[in-house]
Amino acid sequence: FGLGCAAITTTFLLSPAAAAKPATTGKHYFKVVAVEGDVAEATRTLARQRLEQELSNREQFTNDLGADVEASAESLKSRGMRGFEISMRFLSTAKKVDEPKAGKRGKQLTIGTRISVFGSEIPNKRLAFSGEGESTQIAEVDERRLDKEAQLMMSEVLGDAIRQAVDQAVLKLSVAKLGGGDASLKKRKTKTPR
Repeated sequence: FGLGCAAITTTFLLSPAAAAKPATTGKHYFKVVAVEGDVAEATRTLARQRLEQELSNREQFTNDLGADVEASAESLKSRGMRGFEISMRFLSTAKKVDEPKAGKRGKQLTIGTRISVFGSEIPNKRLAFSGEGESTQIAEVDERRLDKEAQLMMSEVLGDAIRQAVDQAVLKLSVAKLGGGDASLKKRKTKTPR
């Protein structure tokens, strides 16, 4: 074949405005600011991690604006984004250990939680959405592994409850966005045919 090949280099120049806008345009920026409730600090830390993970996994949300970018109203607006401070509250938690059922060796461990999630707009702190979630698990557990299994189960019920709450939040955000269009339609005067 013996054909020579020349390397071709192409340079794309972006305008400063285009270069400033990352691929996050159209998403909602979030920052988890509080996890409240009468629970152990370890459970609060776990809840924050699970909430951040759940939101990060949603295509509508991001907590990454890039290095050295402040989440101010101006920087969010320039990216076509809305920003939310997210808070979570434990409404109830339950841990119950029952004696083994007849013919069984392991104790019956019940772990449950009910939580709520709130999103307040940046920078005006106005409540923009909320959602609630609830989950319970029951398992037969060896008494020697009771504490470890309780932690694993709490992680699972938290993940499930948080997923439910975020589902509600995403739905409310979508409905609110559509509601703006509906409201403008309602303002129009319609003439009734005679």
